[in-house]
Amino acid sequence: MNKCTQKFLSNHTGKCNPPTNILNFGYNSLDEIIDAYKIQNDIYKVNVLSSIGDCVFGAHNDNYTNREAIIPSKRNNHQCRLKTDDLLNFIHTLETKEPYLPHNDFDTLWIAICKLNCKGIGPVTCYDTALRYSLLYKLPEPQYVYLHSTNGPLKGAKAYFAIKKITEVSTPDGKIKVNSLKSGCRIDISFFTDFSAKDLDCKHIENLLCIYHNELCKILSLRISI
Repeated sequence: MNKCTQKFLSNHTGKCNPPTNILNFGYNSLDEIIDAYKIQNDIYKVNVLSSIGDCVFGAHNDNYTNREAIIPSKRNNHQCRLKTDDLLNFIHTLETKEPYLPHNDFDTLWIAICKLNCKGIGPVTCYDTALRYSLLYKLPEPQYVYLHSTNGPLKGAKAYFAIKKITEVSTPDGKIKVNSLKSGCRIDISFFTDFSAKDLDCKHIENLLCIYHNELCKILSLRISI
């Protein structure tokens, strides 16, 4: 795979906008955004998930055997616009391939799920499913910050790097200029010191970048205008 290889749990909000209960358009610093994010407790509620189907849908449903059994369904907002038939096909493919899925680290699990190339399943659902699966079955968690979506974590990461005047970052495949980052890149957590210093791990940093990407861009704009 190239430097930016192509690619959550249940309460990852829809279009990655800040939840309405803590919505605040007056964030003036990174600390304020991080503190607002940390107000959300139990973002990754694995206790509500109990199957591969739940990992794909991001919510618990009793039956994934056919279309009729799953409509209406509970699902995470990330998956709400995907076709039910595509999600069911993805589930059945994962169930068939599960004995062969790598469990030794998150990165190889994520790559294996991406390589399934199921119709209608994009990089966001591949990442979400890999993350939910790894947390449900207590497998190793991400060791990099995954920028799986252009209009979410990638946008947030680029804004953060611009705020911090970081022009080059490290990936599993080597160093890359920030302006060359694309969807699918995985970034070493050492480049997110403001977040890791407040005890946010890779999955939470990705989640924050996704939810607050617009707010990070606003802080960047404020600093540029000063």
